[in-house]
Amino acid sequence: PITEVGMVKNVTVDADASVHVEVYLTTSACPKKTEISDRVTRAAQDVPGTGAVKVTLDVMNDEQRTELRKLLRGDSREPVIPFAL
Repeated sequence: PITEVGMVKNVTVDADASVHVEVYLTTSACPKKTEISDRVTRAAQDVPGTGAVKVTLDVMNDEQRTELRKLLRGDSREPVIPFAL
Protein backbone atom coordinates (compact mmCIF):
# COMPACT_ATOMS: atom_id res chain seq x y z
CA PRO A 1 0.00 0.00 0.00
CA ILE A 2 1.16 3.53 -0.78
CA THR A 3 0.54 4.43 2.86
CA GLU A 4 3.36 2.08 3.88
CA VAL A 5 5.99 3.30 1.44
CA GLY A 6 5.86 7.05 2.01
CA MET A 7 3.84 7.95 -1.07
CA VAL A 8 1.07 9.76 0.84
CA LYS A 9 2.24 13.32 1.38
CA ASN A 10 -0.79 14.62 3.27
CA VAL A 11 -4.48 14.01 3.94
CA THR A 12 -6.86 16.74 5.07
CA VAL A 13 -10.54 16.50 5.91
CA ASP A 14 -12.59 19.69 5.95
CA ALA A 15 -15.62 20.48 8.11
CA ASP A 16 -17.93 19.50 5.23
CA ALA A 17 -16.26 16.03 5.11
CA SER A 18 -14.48 16.79 1.85
CA VAL A 19 -11.12 15.06 1.62
CA HIS A 20 -7.90 16.21 -0.03
CA VAL A 21 -5.20 13.58 -0.50
CA GLU A 22 -1.72 14.53 -1.70
CA VAL A 23 0.25 11.66 -3.22
CA TYR A 24 3.89 11.43 -4.25
CA LEU A 25 4.80 9.80 -7.54
CA THR A 26 8.32 8.54 -8.15
CA THR A 27 8.52 10.48 -11.43
CA SER A 28 6.41 13.09 -13.19
CA ALA A 29 6.14 10.74 -16.18
CA CYS A 30 4.73 7.90 -14.06
CA PRO A 31 2.69 5.69 -16.39
CA LYS A 32 0.42 4.71 -13.47
CA LYS A 33 -0.46 8.24 -12.31
CA THR A 34 -4.06 8.10 -13.54
CA GLU A 35 -4.58 4.66 -12.02
CA ILE A 36 -3.04 5.77 -8.71
CA SER A 37 -5.21 8.89 -8.59
CA ASP A 38 -8.35 6.90 -9.43
CA ARG A 39 -7.64 4.20 -6.84
CA VAL A 40 -6.91 6.78 -4.12
CA THR A 41 -10.15 8.57 -4.99
CA ARG A 42 -12.16 5.34 -4.79
CA ALA A 43 -10.51 4.32 -1.52
CA ALA A 44 -11.36 7.68 0.06
CA GLN A 45 -14.93 7.55 -1.28
CA ASP A 46 -15.37 4.10 0.28
CA VAL A 47 -14.99 5.61 3.76
CA PRO A 48 -18.49 6.19 5.17
CA GLY A 49 -19.40 9.86 5.51
CA THR A 50 -16.79 11.11 3.05
CA GLY A 51 -17.79 14.10 0.96
CA ALA A 52 -16.04 15.27 -2.18
CA VAL A 53 -12.57 13.84 -2.79
CA LYS A 54 -9.68 15.68 -4.42
CA VAL A 55 -6.35 14.00 -5.19
CA THR A 56 -3.26 16.07 -5.94
CA LEU A 57 -0.15 14.45 -7.36
CA ASP A 58 3.38 15.59 -6.54
CA VAL A 59 6.79 14.15 -7.44
CA MET A 60 9.35 12.70 -5.04
CA ASN A 61 12.74 14.35 -4.85
CA ASP A 62 15.96 12.34 -5.22
CA GLU A 63 16.27 11.76 -1.47
CA GLN A 64 12.70 10.46 -1.20
CA ARG A 65 13.24 8.11 -4.16
CA THR A 66 16.43 6.81 -2.54
CA GLU A 67 14.58 6.13 0.72
CA LEU A 68 11.79 4.35 -1.17
CA ARG A 69 14.35 2.22 -3.01
CA LYS A 70 16.01 1.28 0.31
CA LEU A 71 12.64 0.41 1.82
CA LEU A 72 11.73 -1.82 -1.12
CA ARG A 73 15.14 -3.41 -1.75
CA GLY A 74 16.84 -3.11 1.60
CA ASP A 75 20.17 -1.35 1.91
CA SER A 76 21.70 -3.20 -1.02
CA ARG A 77 23.52 -1.22 -3.63
CA GLU A 78 22.13 -0.52 -7.04
CA PRO A 79 22.10 -3.62 -9.23
CA VAL A 80 25.10 -3.90 -11.53
CA ILE A 81 24.63 -4.80 -15.17
CA PRO A 82 27.99 -6.43 -16.03
CA PHE A 83 27.79 -6.05 -19.81
CA ALA A 84 27.08 -2.31 -19.47
CA LEU A 85 30.49 -1.54 -17.93
